[in-house]
Amino acid sequence: MSSLRIIYICASYWMGSNDEVRIMHLSLEDLGARVLELNLGRYPHLVYAPEQSAYPKIPKQVILKELKPFLDSFKPDIIVCVAGGITFFEHEYKELMDKYITVGITVSDPEAYYWHGRDNIYAHRFKYFFTNSIEAQRLYKQEHGIDTYIFQQGCYPGFHKPMKVKKEFDVVVVGHGKPDRVEAVNALAKYFKVGIWGHNWEGCVLKPLPEVHGKDYIKAINSGKLYVSFARTESNRLAVKYHIFEATACKIPVFCEEFDEMKDYFDYGKEEIIGYTSLDDLCKKIGYYIGNYREAEEIAYNGYRRSIAEHTWHQRWIGMFNFISYLEGKRWKLVKGWRYYYHKLKFGSGFYDKE
Repeated sequence: MSSLRIIYICASYWMGSNDEVRIMHLSLEDLGARVLELNLGRYPHLVYAPEQSAYPKIPKQVILKELKPFLDSFKPDIIVCVAGGITFFEHEYKELMDKYITVGITVSDPEAYYWHGRDNIYAHRFKYFFTNSIEAQRLYKQEHGIDTYIFQQGCYPGFHKPMKVKKEFDVVVVGHGKPDRVEAVNALAKYFKVGIWGHNWEGCVLKPLPEVHGKDYIKAINSGKLYVSFARTESNRLAVKYHIFEATACKIPVFCEEFDEMKDYFDYGKEEIIGYTSLDDLCKKIGYYIGNYREAEEIAYNGYRRSIAEHTWHQRWIGMFNFISYLEGKRWKLVKGWRYYYHKLKFGSGFYDKE
């Protein structure tokens, strides 16, 4: 049984050492895959990108003649394009698909679906295209006749984990501001000590702390008694966000607006996360669990166990490649090996914070 060989094409890690696309790459290596990372920040000649944006309306298109030397020397089993609107040219994708298993992944649906617009959908340019959103999956099929598959986001237990720090805040929100988040924080700040991090918090009654990455990001999550994970996108659509997996992996009680898709990953109520249906409901429930914190800790423990057992990036990749290997009639060995412990040690030592 041979090791899986993957060419991993991705955009720059704009979120630093805790960028999810970077952690996805490390997780692949943990599983014994041989990965050739082609980060467009280091290989800009590989791609035609008229829009220099993390969320381009016009997709970033890999140039086949520039990619060919890597294909010839590395001889991949699979080519994976990860996030950032990366794909192949319309007149070239079939040539690649005839020779290689091509995989496209978006981690920002359903928002990304609407960013690209009807004329710029590119899911059909891959043999297998994976989306993180049931709504987007329905739209790809309904509007374009394209079959897509769910690949949800996750956590990395060697990095997203409980940390012994002072609980400085009743409630923490780690992320950039949006109108719904500003409104919620303004309401919560009337009753609780709230910590917020990031940019775009205009109109908020609190001064945000600076944007955090690496171990400072994990420390920020752990510095609150409770964590609020906001599920709405820029266009006010509900979506399962990556930070809910990361926060639950830190064993902190997590609040999230109730919606059906989330129930595929966590149980609401007194189970694994705490749901709310309105801003008033959120304020009341936070007040209750601040006063009954042992109950909150039990929920946090349940959410933690669920995340590290089912919602890691390792489990996501294993599920994807088991699915593809079944359809392709191939077998690849994917189990956590020495690289996992190596990366875990580097995360724990803070080495990756310097990168």
